[in-house]
Amino acid sequence: MSEDVIALNGMTAETVIIVLECVCSIMTGVAVSLLICWQQTTVALLLSPLVTTATYLQLKLKYGRKEGGKYENKVVDDYEKANALLFDVILNYRTVITFGQKNID
Repeated sequence: MSEDVIALNGMTAETVIIVLECVCSIMTGVAVSLLICWQQTTVALLLSPLVTTATYLQLKLKYGRKEGGKYENKVVDDYEKANALLFDVILNYRTVITFGQKNID
């Protein structure tokens, strides 16, 4: 029973660690760029919402909406199925490795 809890904590901690790593990387990058050239960093920070919005719109036009809108694309469904299968395979592989280590010795 305790091994199940440890495995669950490990799976949820991985997600939190990835998010924390991304946030720390962004903050470190902004801090270093402010030290190197604060003018360029200010311009980049002011333009980042524009870049983010443009990227979002481009992805919407390219892949369409899930509900089935004007730009619906059938290929997305195939990719979603493949990604779901790949996610299940990786998750099951991790589970087998996690519980199988004690049986290998």
